[in-house]
Amino acid sequence: MDTREKCLLLILFAFGYLSSVNSQTPLRVTSVLEIPYLMKDADGEFSGIIPDVLDSLKLNYTISLTPDGQYGKQLTNGTWLGMIGELVNGDADIAGFLTVTAPRSEAVDFSYPVMPIGLSILMKKPRGGKVALDYNLARLLYPFELSVWLMAFVAMFVTGTVLYIMMHFNPYEWRRMARDHEATIREGESFTCLNSFFFVFSTLMWQGYVRAPRSIGARVLVAAWWCFTILFIVSYTANLTNLLRIGPDYFASQEFSKIKSFEDLSKNADTRVGFIKSGSTNRFFRESKSPFYQELYQRATNDQDYEDFDSIQRLVMNVRNNKESDFAAIVERPTARFIANRKPCDLYAVHVEDFMYKHYAFALQKNSSIASHLNTALIKLTETGELHEIEKKWFDERDECPGKSQPDRGESVRFYKLGLSTFSSAMLIVVAGIIIGGIICLIEICIFKWAESRDSNEETEHITADEETIKAAEGKGAATPV
Repeated sequence: MDTREKCLLLILFAFGYLSSVNSQTPLRVTSVLEIPYLMKDADGEFSGIIPDVLDSLKLNYTISLTPDGQYGKQLTNGTWLGMIGELVNGDADIAGFLTVTAPRSEAVDFSYPVMPIGLSILMKKPRGGKVALDYNLARLLYPFELSVWLMAFVAMFVTGTVLYIMMHFNPYEWRRMARDHEATIREGESFTCLNSFFFVFSTLMWQGYVRAPRSIGARVLVAAWWCFTILFIVSYTANLTNLLRIGPDYFASQEFSKIKSFEDLSKNADTRVGFIKSGSTNRFFRESKSPFYQELYQRATNDQDYEDFDSIQRLVMNVRNNKESDFAAIVERPTARFIANRKPCDLYAVHVEDFMYKHYAFALQKNSSIASHLNTALIKLTETGELHEIEKKWFDERDECPGKSQPDRGESVRFYKLGLSTFSSAMLIVVAGIIIGGIICLIEICIFKWAESRDSNEETEHITADEETIKAAEGKGAATPV
């Protein structure tokens, strides 16, 4: 038998083995019941994301639940429990879904990542969920931070003050013209101290005006103020529109969602904390060096019901039925998102952004022969978008809380107030207008003084010349004989 025949036989053997894996010998899949990943109906049929993914991979498989109902916990003697233990002991070929961690990777192999995950805080909504009075009163001011409102007030005060000074001392303005009877008294009072500030305030509100400044310096200042006004009003209108699009429930969520991070949760000693005792979340908080993570771990492990926290269902039950104090369940973000969107729509999720992003994946026995085939199939599902469609089917299309605002649905919705840095350029325009306008105003005053002194000298010279002419005429008249 030559080399070519050997290669052909080897290919046929490999193809036959993979075919037997897919069609003859069903793959043993072990998992735990967790919505929406794996659920069991009254007829004993499994449904959820895991069966949908396995069906899309076109695998021949059977699903069984791990006897102890745990994901993967390593004892002090090195023995693994849960789904990891099933793989290590050879009782299963695939386990899923599991969070990829370093200790688990030493015991089993993981497939190509199925979906990214983070952590969320799942809590119960207070009764009523009404918007507090202070939020109602502050709603119109909410688009801007306090620093922006203070900056606008300072800019209006400074602009009004400088405008009044220019109008008072500039000789080309209405005040001097009224004094010289070149304008009416009413026109001369157009830019008194009070009217100057009212002019600035009214233009900020995009109101019309009767008279504008006459001098070039004051017009430069007013033009700069108009630029600031346009940027301020347009930005406020755009952000207020965004706030109204989110809806009034956003303020309610801000009211009852006092806890927005794990640090806030650690500082709130009245809130009970819980997470699955055998999961990767437990391990993270146990091994974390952060003080408030350690505080959360101690509070969770010292809870009276900690030993019962062996499933998501138990955690959700504690969140809903706890009456003595608030209860916060720390769970994976996709799970929190799904639960918050289910009836009776009484829970909300606080998503901790960019925190502990890991991945869900299938776990396999070490050096499993089906690893390459499974990874290739998962990559194809990702590239064709089928994996995304499965996720969308269970998280978006099965939303049972329609019409709710985004915070009520567990979505990661954030509203950004506009800060002082946003208006730095607008403030620079006002400052430039004040400086340039002030310099031009001084030049105008100097020009007027120079022109006035020149006219005075010419008038004096003209009067002197007239006097000399009269005296000369008188002298000639006196010398004429009678």
